[in-house]
Amino acid sequence: EDVYQTKLIYTLINSLYRLKYIDKSDQGKYLKEALEKASKTNCIESIAIYKIIVDKAATDGIIDAHIKDSLNHEAQGTHTSNTSYVNDIWLHFKTNTGLVKILQSKTGSLESRMEKLSLRTESTEGWYDVLGESLIKLHRAIKSQRETEAAVALLGIVLNAFSFGITESARFGSMSSMFENIVDYCDLSHIEDVVDLVGDDCVHEALKEALDFAVKGNELINLANEGSHILHNPSHRQVIDRNPLAVIALTAQIVSSN
Repeated sequence: EDVYQTKLIYTLINSLYRLKYIDKSDQGKYLKEALEKASKTNCIESIAIYKIIVDKAATDGIIDAHIKDSLNHEAQGTHTSNTSYVNDIWLHFKTNTGLVKILQSKTGSLESRMEKLSLRTESTEGWYDVLGESLIKLHRAIKSQRETEAAVALLGIVLNAFSFGITESARFGSMSSMFENIVDYCDLSHIEDVVDLVGDDCVHEALKEALDFAVKGNELINLANEGSHILHNPSHRQVIDRNPLAVIALTAQIVSSN
């Protein structure tokens, strides 16, 4: 649905800002455009999630109280389930024309990619390989200041982790509620706040394990420059298998430490 895609856009734009690929004004402009495009929905579940996104944007200082109220009011309107708005966001990335063109060609339709990801998770081995490749591509691209490759790798990781996390969260009860409330998947402090809000001991333990994994994993990437090695280690695979937060925390750690 459009609100879930808005979360991915929110994560991507904020990560590009953290990596200094776009400035503060562009960050605000792109996020406001994404929120405005996603505001037209009448699905009760979508409205609830959309309001969580708007609250996060207000907390981050992206929008003021007036705009927040206006967007929430618009969210009560007619449903416009049209994923083509994502491509409109790409067209407004004026900081790097090449980035826009390559992102459009590589990401295609987010809706169709999400459907394919649900099939990909059926093959655990394939999922690990794809994820390992994306992690190392993200790390190398950031170090080499290759903005386009970093953005594509980041989007791929978040899409995979989000899909896998939602699939696996059915086994964890409160984990599902946590994923619903996360807006920016590369904002560790935000994720910690969401976990506190859920207030479940199992989720707290999962976050602690994920943060420990992220720190160790980032150190290994920096030392060996081989992200796939992290996932090929049996003990690391066990962490990912039982904890959907691990990959998200590792990705956030890579972004925030560069």
